[in-house]
Amino acid sequence: MGRFDPTGPVEADAHSVASLRWETQIGARGPSDGSAGAASNVPSALSVLRHAQLYLAFPDEIDEAFGVLEHHAMRHGHLFPVALATLPFLFATLRSGTPVADRVTELVARYTAASHTLEPVLRARFLDLIVSHSHDILRWLGHHDRALCAIALRVPEVRTDLLAALSNAETVAPVVLLALVDLGAAPGRSLD
Repeated sequence: MGRFDPTGPVEADAHSVASLRWETQIGARGPSDGSAGAASNVPSALSVLRHAQLYLAFPDEIDEAFGVLEHHAMRHGHLFPVALATLPFLFATLRSGTPVADRVTELVARYTAASHTLEPVLRARFLDLIVSHSHDILRWLGHHDRALCAIALRVPEVRTDLLAALSNAETVAPVVLLALVDLGAAPGRSLD
């Protein structure tokens, strides 16, 4: 990633990581188009994650992509506005199937944990995005339980959906049981 120029304007017919004006999306290092250096090139980072299967032979590229999303969109526990622009692409990456799904779900959970640092209007929009992807998040049950529970602890709508899903679960992971204790909720019939 580090050897490329900033991401410039690109004509895209459909929703694409390239069709957003990344220079206006602010992160910890300023604009997110890479003009502040490779560590701020969010479109490139998202592209690497979207095509992670192709980058498996180059794990440093994948680590660098996560580094951009972990340290430019979020810094010292503070979430920056560019994180809102990344969410739909992160969920699309997960839906398409990716070998880095564990790291992507953990990243979404970390963003959610830090969402309280956004301005109220941006925080409301962030939470709307999370809630609008609650069906995707619930599919993490049994695969990415830690990230799912971290989000459910902070987003009441996801929590409600999780509790409903658990009412039919045959078994649940220990991390889910711990989340239920934190929530003061019963695990449904999973302990029968």
